[in-house]
Amino acid sequence: MCQPGAISAVELFVAFILLVFTVVAVTLILRARRQPEGFRVQETPIPLQQVWDEWLQGENLDDAERARRQAIWTEVPAETRQDVLDDLLRFEERALESPRPLITIRKEIMDSVDRRLLNQEILALPPELKQQLRDSSSEALQNDHDAWLYISANELRLEILRELAARRFGDAAENGWFTVYEKAGRLKQRSLRHFLRRSIAGELHEAEDSRQQAITMVDGALRARLLDVAPGTEFKGLDERESR
Repeated sequence: MCQPGAISAVELFVAFILLVFTVVAVTLILRARRQPEGFRVQETPIPLQQVWDEWLQGENLDDAERARRQAIWTEVPAETRQDVLDDLLRFEERALESPRPLITIRKEIMDSVDRRLLNQEILALPPELKQQLRDSSSEALQNDHDAWLYISANELRLEILRELAARRFGDAAENGWFTVYEKAGRLKQRSLRHFLRRSIAGELHEAEDSRQQAITMVDGALRARLLDVAPGTEFKGLDERESR
């Protein structure tokens, strides 16, 4: 019978292999389409404030999508929504001043996905480990209510950033780069959970730390590849490869 540590090691190894597979698959698909490195975008100068004002109702939304957006919106209190908007407007200014605004926005979207995953895993910790983390870090959100509020606000912010990228830069596609990055996040989830729990409990071995660093390195390679994907690129072939 396998020991718990051995099972975790296998799970970490599987997550690593699947992430490597994802990076390779993305690279092969792009090469098959002969997409050159770097890309140019046609920009429509729509301001973030307009995206914010129109996001909830939108155009050509079906009932399910409208209900999904409404649920995200109502999950965030009005005063927190204003904080989210203020933060987004400051970010918009920084992004538009950067050499490649779309890349800056994509990086922020990826960071938002990572923040979602990390904070969901922190919330799912056993109570004693969660309290231990909060006691040891002043940066950790100190109660579950604040943590859920942060996750909800992050989700709304993420949605607005994706809408801005789509409407201003045409950066939207079914099975696009965002779908690939979310799937990669799910692959990392078990390894992150294991790493968090053993790290907080002081039970992390050097080999486990090395495996987590390897996963982080592969994740960085995937980020770099997806940042250089032209808007509108679809990865349907990736789903076909995963189903084999």
